[in-house]
Amino acid sequence: MLAGVLQYLIRISALTVMLAISSYALANCNVQHLEETAKSQPYSLAQGLQRIVLVCDVADTAIFHFTRNYTSFAQLYTEDMQRVNALQAARVSFVLPPGKRTYLLDVNAQVVRPLDFKVSSLDEYQSITSVHTLTLSLFIGFCLALTVYVGVLGNSIRNNGFYSYSFYVLNAAIFFLLQEGLINIILPNVSVFNSYQLHVFFA
Repeated sequence: MLAGVLQYLIRISALTVMLAISSYALANCNVQHLEETAKSQPYSLAQGLQRIVLVCDVADTAIFHFTRNYTSFAQLYTEDMQRVNALQAARVSFVLPPGKRTYLLDVNAQVVRPLDFKVSSLDEYQSITSVHTLTLSLFIGFCLALTVYVGVLGNSIRNNGFYSYSFYVLNAAIFFLLQEGLINIILPNVSVFNSYQLHVFFA
């Protein structure tokens, strides 16, 4: 039984690696730097509003995406300043059509942070986001259930320590909910949920 489960996990891991390699070969984006020596990934965002020039070579329709953490605004434009379609997702995600094109990415970062973006095929992106959303939803659901259980237990035995632990677990659930961007699936245009100060408060 255990051997079968291990074989299944190894196959899933191998498939994920193969998908990542194949999608990178078919689609990639590079930051166009002024200095040739600065060409490195991840790109470092400065604090405040900035514009980044990207050169993307995409063989088939792909998704350009990165985490929303501590960004109050992010929008991708074509070279002639046409907005690129954004997806309503936990991560900042834009649909890239096939071909080699230049894009302009406007980002307003609240703190200095790396911009570790990825370009994924539609299948790989769907797999990544589905697993991420399902895993975090189960974890947060477990935390909320534990919050209620510990609170009820503390009330039944009249122990204030249980209330403290219940409050701690609730804060952990809210922190991961904010950190992983799940609220952005429902409310994509409310930047307060990506606030650095709000994340630190619940941490």
